[in-house]
Amino acid sequence: MYMAYGWPQVIPLEPDLCGHSSRLDRIIYLKVINRLLLLVAPTHIELWSSSQHKVRLGKHTRNLGSIQTEGENSEAIWSPDTKTIAILTSLSILHIYKVHFSGKKLLVGGKHSSGLFLATISLVITEKTPFADKNLIRSNFVCDNKSLLIGLSDGCLQLASWNGEFSDAFKPSYHPSAYQGDSRGTSSIEGNGKNAVIIQLEFSLALRMLFILYSDGCVALCSTSKKGLRLVNSLKIERWLNTPDAICASVASNQHILAIGCRRGVVELYDLIEGVSHLRTVSVYDWG
Repeated sequence: MYMAYGWPQVIPLEPDLCGHSSRLDRIIYLKVINRLLLLVAPTHIELWSSSQHKVRLGKHTRNLGSIQTEGENSEAIWSPDTKTIAILTSLSILHIYKVHFSGKKLLVGGKHSSGLFLATISLVITEKTPFADKNLIRSNFVCDNKSLLIGLSDGCLQLASWNGEFSDAFKPSYHPSAYQGDSRGTSSIEGNGKNAVIIQLEFSLALRMLFILYSDGCVALCSTSKKGLRLVNSLKIERWLNTPDAICASVASNQHILAIGCRRGVVELYDLIEGVSHLRTVSVYDWG
């Protein structure tokens, strides 16, 4: 379900390959760009219109043999221009899909609907990742127009292009105690990155900042090059934040706010303009 024009919309998803409800029914990726909604499930991809008319524009379903040999869809990212989809499988195989829109407008209610075209989603690249044999846990993807970036449980960042070409992995320096950070918990910050697992990445092209959330609650705020993510080894850690029970993060680029979600049921908000200052703590109790 998603909200469009102030009303909830329900999308009828394609069933999984087994034809019945199972763990394969879950959605692993959901994104809206320019009135288009992309959703990725473990066995298939669907592209919908998210405007007034709820129309499925295209889909791609993987065959059973591919799922058995390469694993089900695990993580995904959609390029900002909506032309390319990158999906990482559970066996660390990278799939690159191209989205091609036909030039023929769809008829909705007997009329040509403005801006709605059928789409073809095609697999164009299959590539084994450099970490496929290392049994590492992966974070989510972040991207810009040129590159993809994913975090690994050994503390490294793995860069790839939209053409499926991989660069050497890069490990940011993990020394939170060496920085003037903000601590919102009782536990101390340790300077040992041996067990620091990257669990989430957030990237803002407008702010030129990459945010790395580690399993111990530390968040690294990194400045990036003007050229974006492709110069990942030039990342500069500007500041550390420490929230011991942090489990997720999200950045609002237009508002210059970083939100960190915590296990205790609160969200810590930080202002990214005024020296990364703590704004407030938000919880369900604020709404009664």
